[in-house]
Amino acid sequence: MIASSYRDLKQKVSAARFRDDLYSRLNGVAFVLPSLRNRVEDIVPLSKQFIAKYGVDPGKELVELVPKAIAFLEQYPFPGNVRELQNKIERG
Repeated sequence: MIASSYRDLKQKVSAARFRDDLYSRLNGVAFVLPSLRNRVEDIVPLSKQFIAKYGVDPGKELVELVPKAIAFLEQYPFPGNVRELQNKIERG
């Protein structure tokens, strides 16, 4: 099972706002992944992956990122992280 959270669950357990037993079960192997705004080099590869994924629908034309779009994406802070990037590409 893989679970993720943008909250510090250890801190939540200490504050009695998250169940200790559930935290113990979920915390087998922890991976700390920096937010997307701290991994600018991942924005273009992720964007291309999402474009390929959503460009296969009938009636949708497969597009590529122009330099202006790349510059915009690399400057955007992505408060919603990778999920926000995915939603923006899907809507686009």
